[in-house]
Amino acid sequence: MTIKILVVKDEPLLQMAAVNLVEDAGFEALKAADGEEPLALLEAVSDIRF
Repeated sequence: MTIKILVVKDEPLLQMAAVNLVEDAGFEALKAADGEEPLALLEAVSDIRF
């Protein structure tokens, strides 16, 4: 099972850099910009842990 990490950042370049770091470390990155998007992902993806 791949560990999923939710990256929430509203600046596209910083978000891309963070996603690359997460993926380079061997994790699956789920990305969200801001607002309701991260909350919707937390509800939709059942195996996100925090």
